[in-house]
Amino acid sequence: MTANNNIIVIPEGNRRHFFKSNEIDWIQADKYYVNVYSKKGRTLLRITLKKLMEILPSNFIRTNRSTLVNVNSIRMITKNKVNSTITLNNDMEISISNNYCKDLEELLFV
Repeated sequence: MTANNNIIVIPEGNRRHFFKSNEIDWIQADKYYVNVYSKKGRTLLRITLKKLMEILPSNFIRTNRSTLVNVNSIRMITKNKVNSTITLNNDMEISISNNYCKDLEELLFV
């Protein structure tokens, strides 16, 4: 993160990727890579989700083993006995695992 809290700097080898915090909707991990889904499209980066979580501000929450969501992009949360999902402002639906559901509720409903 830079001095400007709206800019996220993600290192990748000898490159630095700059994202506006409010433009990233969600992030999907795939082994040693992540797909950053923003309002400008998808960007594939070589960084682990664990390392990325150390960089991101607190408005990014984990919803399952491989997904982070920007809470500012959440439009709706649907819970039932079988599963729970988050619907983003762009109508993307993301599952919430039972392991992270309680953390999500504590963060959003306190």
